[in-house]
Amino acid sequence: GGKSGLKAEGGGSDGKRNYYEFDLAVAPERCSKDGAENLGLGFCPYDTIVLFSATIIEGKMMVCGITCTRDEWKRSSADIKRVRESFFVGLTAGVAVAAAADETSAGV
Repeated sequence: GGKSGLKAEGGGSDGKRNYYEFDLAVAPERCSKDGAENLGLGFCPYDTIVLFSATIIEGKMMVCGITCTRDEWKRSSADIKRVRESFFVGLTAGVAVAAAADETSAGV
């Protein structure tokens, strides 16, 4: 799924910039025929989750990507989402500066 939201500082006449967030679930190419993952649906359940946050600044796309395993996601999804939501791009002397919380601070 995807969503967008505004964060203060940056472009636009109102001083806010759009940030777009996406959650992707990635399945392995193959799963075992007899394994617990094989649900008989014709595809394997996901084993990796990738979260993105992106914004456009001065015509350039700035992206923060976070990858985690299925077990990490089950254990810490709220913390992982907070890390992604902390992604912010500001301007310092006309130069784009990106920041995001450190993953280790989220306990991931």
